[in-house]
Amino acid sequence: MGVAPPVRDREIARATSARPIREIAQALGVLDDEFEPYGKYVGKIHAPAILQRMEAHPNGRYIVVTGITPTPLGEGKTVTTVGLSMAISRLGRRAIGSLRHHRWAPSSARRAAPVAAGIARYFQGRL
Repeated sequence: MGVAPPVRDREIARATSARPIREIAQALGVLDDEFEPYGKYVGKIHAPAILQRMEAHPNGRYIVVTGITPTPLGEGKTVTTVGLSMAISRLGRRAIGSLRHHRWAPSSARRAAPVAAGIARYFQGRL
């Protein structure tokens, strides 16, 4: 019984497709007038309108992932954040994982991101 060879990022990227951003916004409960699409896969939300609408609702929960020492396979904060978001979503709750990395700034060149061991993908766009 051997270990399967690792799957390359390129193979994962070719085997998956991005979901339309409008579909994601609807799944998160964002109304049409609170959302402005910039093409099929990029959009902008109007946070003040959402906050005003949600004012009477109880607050959600906020999880901060910081200061994790990566495993030998490189699984650190990014993988943990995406994994938590996916697990919470799978439990039937609404969840958003927010990632920030200096190399993903709009001025940088497009690059592949090792997100969630290839389960999720990061698409860098220019607005």
